[in-house]
Amino acid sequence: MLKNRRMEEILNILKNQPHATVKELSERLYASPATIRRDILELEKRQLINKFWGGISLAGGHNRFVILDQRVETMRTQKNAVAKIAASLVKPGDAIFMDGSSTVISMIPFLQTNDLTVVTNSLRVAGSLATTSARVFLTGGQLQPKSMTFGGSIAENNIRSFHADKLFFSAAGIDKNGIISDFYETDIALRQEMICCSREQYFLCDSSKYGKKFLFKVTDITHITQVICEKELQLER
Repeated sequence: MLKNRRMEEILNILKNQPHATVKELSERLYASPATIRRDILELEKRQLINKFWGGISLAGGHNRFVILDQRVETMRTQKNAVAKIAASLVKPGDAIFMDGSSTVISMIPFLQTNDLTVVTNSLRVAGSLATTSARVFLTGGQLQPKSMTFGGSIAENNIRSFHADKLFFSAAGIDKNGIISDFYETDIALRQEMICCSREQYFLCDSSKYGKKFLFKVTDITHITQVICEKELQLER
């Protein structure tokens, strides 16, 4: 494939998904990783794409962190359907982990907060629950301003001080083999600690995330209790 044609295909791929990795582009375009990297440098010089750790996105489109309010609006009907199911699993007396993903945030209006304890790395979650009867703990750590979440070693160490009945979390994608992955590494280790420190683990996933695999693996379905989606997913594991 000629260089200009290949770069055009890269841009077309990014119009249909928010991010792509060198490995993914190499496989889809039948080009070596070195060739794809050269194409990416050229596209970046032309200011047509943004580079971030782990991949690329369209310039002026999705960047490393989509602003949280935009994420909450995306796929709202599907997210609400998933959120209602997830919230129905929370029982009086539960202690739960909630990450800062937009789908998990969508649970909050449906939660019964009497006799509920929530541990979260999300300022948005904590703020939304501040006027309820829930008891709320923040992990602390390094603040990621655009996602309004805490991460890093301090958050990871602090989460080990808790043991939750249930964890509710999300990520960018789940492939047909049940691998749950994300396109950036922030909070990967924290979510893994939450998995280890909880009795039950629920991955919240609207159907737009199915069949997608990104650079950073979070976990797989053999290490969690259930995937919650508004549609049945055909998982091979």
